Amino acid sequence: MSKPIVILVGVTRQNLHYQIIAIAILLLAAALRFISLEDRNLWFDEGVSLTFSQMTLPDVLHYHILWQDTNPPIYRVWLGVWLRPIGVNPFTARALSAFLGLLAVPMTYRIARMLGLLRIAGMLAAFLVAVWPMQVYYSREAKHYTFMQIFLLIAILAWLYLFGSSYRQSNKRSVLWSALTVFCTVFAVGSQYMSLLMVVAMSVWVLAKIANVVRQHESVRSLARPTVLWIIAITLAGFVLLPWVLATAYGAAAGTRSAASNIGLASLSPLAYIVQTILELSAGPVGPDSLRIVMTLLILSFAAVGFVSLISENSSRWLLIIWVLVPILLGLVVQTIIPFFYPRFLLFVTPALAILLGQGISKLGLMLNHRVGAVALVLISFSLTLLSGLLINAQMALPERLPNLRPVAEDLQKQFHPGDVLVYSYSWQPGMLTAYLPDDTQPKYYPSFFEQGRVEESLHSILMQHKRVWLLTYSIGANDPINDVGIWLLGHAASPGGVWYQDSQLTLFLSPDQIVNPGDPDQCVAMGGARIELCYAPLETNLAAGEPAPIALYWKASEKLVERYIVFVHALAEDSPIPAAQQDSEPVNGLLPTYAWKPGQPITDLHAIIPPLTEQSATYQIVVGLYDADTQQRVSIDTGGDSVDIGKLTVTNP
Repeated sequence: MSKPIVILVGVTRQNLHYQIIAIAILLLAAALRFISLEDRNLWFDEGVSLTFSQMTLPDVLHYHILWQDTNPPIYRVWLGVWLRPIGVNPFTARALSAFLGLLAVPMTYRIARMLGLLRIAGMLAAFLVAVWPMQVYYSREAKHYTFMQIFLLIAILAWLYLFGSSYRQSNKRSVLWSALTVFCTVFAVGSQYMSLLMVVAMSVWVLAKIANVVRQHESVRSLARPTVLWIIAITLAGFVLLPWVLATAYGAAAGTRSAASNIGLASLSPLAYIVQTILELSAGPVGPDSLRIVMTLLILSFAAVGFVSLISENSSRWLLIIWVLVPILLGLVVQTIIPFFYPRFLLFVTPALAILLGQGISKLGLMLNHRVGAVALVLISFSLTLLSGLLINAQMALPERLPNLRPVAEDLQKQFHPGDVLVYSYSWQPGMLTAYLPDDTQPKYYPSFFEQGRVEESLHSILMQHKRVWLLTYSIGANDPINDVGIWLLGHAASPGGVWYQDSQLTLFLSPDQIVNPGDPDQCVAMGGARIELCYAPLETNLAAGEPAPIALYWKASEKLVERYIVFVHALAEDSPIPAAQQDSEPVNGLLPTYAWKPGQPITDLHAIIPPLTEQSATYQIVVGLYDADTQQRVSIDTGGDSVDIGKLTVTNP
């Protein structure tokens, strides 16, 4: 085995059986983290991670402030670095978390050995981290949890070297461990502010170390160098992060309050918080309550045995219990102030629980005779593995998360044109679509958060520059009165209409200069006894199959209308009265109903129909007219008939 792996895992060539066990544990951990990693839909938080990962650093800061985002940037930036050479899809996006979650397995073993635990206890701890439901669950998300955890584990290892035997080593080595502490603290806290809870726990370690030296009447001077170096390291890390915190603190705090309010999140009572946190840390966020309770009780029981059995290793005993309790108790304070707090923020606590658990199981086995102890170890490990497997299976069997943008991406890919742009409503949308769309069908993304007073100017520039604009909304349609972007586009562009995908709507808008009947509207007809005039430019053009055909109509009423008329635009194949394609809507995409027309007011009305795909070229007559929305009765043309033939549209196959 190579020297780095020997250092990390602590397995030597002479102990082949331990090597085999270590490899088996890593393979099991990898299987649980990587198999079918891409199957489940991306969810909101993963979409946000991916959106930020595709931005430049200035844009990360700009949109973090604009959106009042709550997470610091380092994980997202490194996710972008990770994805750049390998491409973006659900598997690659989550693979970084899975890989870092896998690294937590040997890191847990190494820390256990640094704390003086026997090899069997360290192996058990590593195995438990490999199958721990909480670890597996959050190793399969494109989120910062395992990223934060791995750097905290490295920082813990650096602390142990700095304050262990290493403080008697050379100044050079001590400085190197301090530099590693700076690096890891910046990366951990710069990915999730709750990493500070572990930094506080390590500060308590320093105080406990000093108190222990004083209690034993030893010289405190022996700890002066590592203590000073560690304080300097944490201070330097704080200065590195300070500019970001100062620039974003107000928005992050407002975003946290807003997020908690939006989902009705309230602070928990101390008892409810402790129960919820311990239950989730021990048994994961989902699964049958009975299984989660049983597993939690087993973990707490054997962790208590492990804690008691470490009485002879007083330093290790208290380091582990501080590692577990201080972040959990500080979390209680945090969630009282900021209700937007979840047990997953404390994922880094679970390796300490695994070490205590591994120590407890191994100690129980050693207390019994050789044969009975071996059987006990097997039974306990099997029980925990079975419970973990059942809970992990419950995680895998969860229903698909909403919203599911896969169908949106599939349809967008089929209709994509080079130069298309997409205006999005929420920060998670472009990240999800980027992961679902191939590299060659990626639209340019624009957020719908335009500067106040510049919505019209901004949208006009986008529409004229790109010609085809997609609008993706969530929970509301493009025509919702509060959707100022959708309302503007509906009033100034042609659209074949929006398509709903559960709670998401995707709508295509075509610039007015794309209409297939351009020119002066020199053909006019009177309708309804000269009450309404329709003008148009004659239509005769070719169009590729499946492409929308934007058509311009021009209306004028000679008197006040009280009726609610629907405009119909039908494409009729030869010798068939049934439309091959059609669009029926109120004028101006529903924004200007006929009863709101003012006498003499010219109305520019843009429509778009999508002719069907055919095996060969086809020609369609385009007829238009009006009918009453209540009676379905068509408005008669004064010269006869109830529709106007405005021209021909020939559809050709590519």
